[in-house]
Amino acid sequence: NDFFEKVYIDVLKDEAKNTNYIKLVSLYNYKIKPVLGEEKMKTLSKKRVELFFDSISENCCETVLKDCYVLLKKMYTYYSKPNGPEFNIMNKVKCPQSQKEKKEKRGYTPEELKRIFAVADSINPETNRPKYMYGNAVKLLLHTNMKIGEALALT
Repeated sequence: NDFFEKVYIDVLKDEAKNTNYIKLVSLYNYKIKPVLGEEKMKTLSKKRVELFFDSISENCCETVLKDCYVLLKKMYTYYSKPNGPEFNIMNKVKCPQSQKEKKEKRGYTPEELKRIFAVADSINPETNRPKYMYGNAVKLLLHTNMKIGEALALT
């Protein structure tokens, strides 16, 4: 962890925002350190790093794997400066792919959309006003394929 702090102070501080630093510390503490934390950088092999990525790739998304890879690469780049580029084993390690099953995305069928729009357009008979406050927003999202953040930016 001391080495990580030193790398952050010397290398990552200028390019990382505070929120990014928290993410980097979290990645290091919860993904990298439990598996590789006791190993010395000088003796760590390419095979060991690949085994590390294989072990976490089953339950991590692509983004976490890539972030771990980038963090280790920056740590090794920093480490190899005084020791020589031959000590940067991350140059030989390929960025891993997630083994996690990707969920299939599907769109709504025309019948499902009709039912959703009917509910979104429903009127409360007592007040003669729309039953759902965000009915029009739901229709906008479904008609335009807009993300919720993009719709909120319109307000």
